[in-house]
Amino acid sequence: MTDILSRVISVLPHIKTDIYRYAWAHALRSFCESVREYISASTVTKTECDVNGCNGDYVKNERTTRSQTCGEPKIVQKNYVDQMELAYEPVFSWLSAKDVKVRAEAANCIGELCLMISPKRLVDEMRRLIPILLNLHRKINTDQHLVTQGLCRFLESACADENCPLDAYLEDILNALFPLVYSVAEQTVASNISMRNQSEAFRCFHVAATRFADKIVYYLLHKMQNVQDSSKLGAINVLRHLLNSAGPYVEDKRSLVILGLKPMLLAGSEGLLTIRVKKAMCQLCVALADHEYIDVEGGNNVIIFLVKNLIVQEGET
Repeated sequence: MTDILSRVISVLPHIKTDIYRYAWAHALRSFCESVREYISASTVTKTECDVNGCNGDYVKNERTTRSQTCGEPKIVQKNYVDQMELAYEPVFSWLSAKDVKVRAEAANCIGELCLMISPKRLVDEMRRLIPILLNLHRKINTDQHLVTQGLCRFLESACADENCPLDAYLEDILNALFPLVYSVAEQTVASNISMRNQSEAFRCFHVAATRFADKIVYYLLHKMQNVQDSSKLGAINVLRHLLNSAGPYVEDKRSLVILGLKPMLLAGSEGLLTIRVKKAMCQLCVALADHEYIDVEGGNNVIIFLVKNLIVQEGET
């Protein structure tokens, strides 16, 4: 397979037609996804056997078969690092193609390549890659979900390496993604593409929280102080999502979360929030209670908020 891929990659710099660039970017992205899925499935299988105690002969035969056909998971990925780094440059140049679809698909492909190339190469590319991805994300509308997905894969790679200097770019990335999550609150009917875009944006926040949980929490609490309901609703939605999906990464921020939510909780208890924000806050409070956030100092404000707002007061609709 590596021999075939080597021949293919040597052709990439010479592809000038947009329709072929789109096809190759899509194919290369799918190949990277397949490699990662193989690694993930192999890891799960090994873990299950270690936990459940699979038959020794079965495990030996299975591992022999895998080695003969595909090789060990980590070795498989390493085998493609050099080739993916060669593929990175021509695909990167397609980010400036005339066709919007090509640019979007190339951005998605670049995200997958970031998970395949070496950590050193990723660090070297950050300075020119992040501004281009964010600029594309801002300008592209029709296929924006592909760029969002590419950003998410880039974040996965960057957050997996503690030495990757992502800190300086984090707020710019969050600011680009946040309008997608607060648009959820403003839409009653959304298209499948729009929902996919929003789902990828939520996933981006989840991935970023695996390494920058404290910064994400501070960011969301700050957004909740905005006078616009859309900003409040977006921050509430993301925080609730993180409580349910990234619990282990934010659970040590319980005191910070409760302290930061205190102004919103008190405002809601005094009837100073709109119905939509109150409803979202009630959902957040249920998640807070479910994850034992009410046990910390100030957690009683969550209970008071729920008691006062679960029943519609006279004059409210």
